[in-house]
Amino acid sequence: MAQQQQTPSDAKAQSTGRRRRAVQILSFISALVYCIRNEITVAISVAKLVSNDLNWNTGVVNKSFQTAKQIESSRKWKHIRTNVDSTSARVTFQLHPPSKWPIDNVFNQERKCPLGNLTTGKGTRTRKTGEVRSGELPTELVRLDGGRVLDFTTTISTSLKLLSIGDSVTIQLSEAIDESLGGRELNSRTILWETWIGHDGGTVVWPTFGGGAAATWRMTGLLSRSREGKPPPNNPGGGWSMTDVKRFLDHEMVLQYKQMNALQITQPQPIKLSDAFEAAKRNATIGSFDVVTLRVMHGWMKTEEITPDRLLEAIHLASELFGVECVILQTIPFTNNVKTAQDMNEINKLNDVVRNIAHTWHPVNSTLPLKNVLVQEFGQYYNHIIWSNGRHLGYNVSRPLGANPLIFQSEGPDFLYDRLKDGKQWSPSIAMVCSDVNSLGSKRDKCNRNYLFSDGMHVCPETMASRYSASLACLMGCVYNSDQAQNKVNLRSCEKECNELFMSVMPVHGSWVDDEVTLASYA
Repeated sequence: MAQQQQTPSDAKAQSTGRRRRAVQILSFISALVYCIRNEITVAISVAKLVSNDLNWNTGVVNKSFQTAKQIESSRKWKHIRTNVDSTSARVTFQLHPPSKWPIDNVFNQERKCPLGNLTTGKGTRTRKTGEVRSGELPTELVRLDGGRVLDFTTTISTSLKLLSIGDSVTIQLSEAIDESLGGRELNSRTILWETWIGHDGGTVVWPTFGGGAAATWRMTGLLSRSREGKPPPNNPGGGWSMTDVKRFLDHEMVLQYKQMNALQITQPQPIKLSDAFEAAKRNATIGSFDVVTLRVMHGWMKTEEITPDRLLEAIHLASELFGVECVILQTIPFTNNVKTAQDMNEINKLNDVVRNIAHTWHPVNSTLPLKNVLVQEFGQYYNHIIWSNGRHLGYNVSRPLGANPLIFQSEGPDFLYDRLKDGKQWSPSIAMVCSDVNSLGSKRDKCNRNYLFSDGMHVCPETMASRYSASLACLMGCVYNSDQAQNKVNLRSCEKECNELFMSVMPVHGSWVDDEVTLASYA
């Protein structure tokens, strides 16, 4: 019998089918490779989850795995322990109901999110913008399936010495961390210098809850020897001086604590500062730090300036200048500095570079104390918040807890660049800053503001800083709370858990948000 001749429409249909299957296979492989790069042991279970529960043709999680409660209950947090004795770990943290332990922004001088009628200008030039911030959050960013999303605050107790280096975003988040670490209760925060009046340049909290120290250094570029002696912030370029370095290292503990033999403080339940505090009192100055966090200042730096060599130099120089054993690199988030989808593609590539540097890290200079480089998924945190708020505003985007990097990349161009038409150079994304779409009006030049972001870059610390603080405490615990010799696989697994739980909108179990519960991470 003669073979039936294939028609052009049949051939086209087969070709389309092959392309669709190829896209599905490539999508699956890309997601699997992404998981393997972060943690080989977890990638196997993730691959099973993806193959069973994700429809790659539509990019939507199946209903059988759609609720946050199911996602949370399916994830066993093996590295994060509860009811930890705060004297047995170098860094612990607690989560509190905001009504009992609010973030009051007592150290924040420049980037707040005031409620009520918003204004612009200063002094006699102050005028109302016609916008309002109510302080009400989207429901799924408050409580979700019995867990808390942004509805908690954080306090940290540590004997470690932490230095955060970054721009104004780092400054405002660190001001909140200083509050979480007890800078107000202990009255132990010092402004070493201001970049200009009312804007912190260098600050130190010493002691913190637990007897450690926390410092912040404003910078407009990645740390580099080539920028030593160049104009300081807020000039572009990342200029710095050894004078600033010495100000941190030579800082002395607040006098009143030097003179004490013991201290009772509320955090919020009474605790006694650790033995490390007693040791710290005997030291004349800070002398060195244990951990440095490095924000990659996209905006101040062009994407082509953020190279692997520049990142590595910043890591090594931080260890050389401050004696740190651990560096935490932050991934770059979407902000108003990301103008186009092509810009975002470049940011995604840079974030892969950041992860690769951390996850392939091994000491190359025996003269430096540096032992570990970790990643804080700051870009992921912004994505989860923006996607959640976008859904609240009516954008047709995926639930972030069910999304993967490919979905964020594919959906982003459809709504992230829908910006306020305010005529400004750095107009923010509507999904990032607006609380509702009704207030946009026909001109779409202004809107009522949410309680998440103060503009297209800076957060509202009152709601966003607590997860950031908890993630840092969690990441530091992965390195310094270890029960045994450091195991790289366990370290990466612990790092992954900290990012999945806190640098996301993953609901935190309600039983953890309790003044009597102390948390700590262990690799």
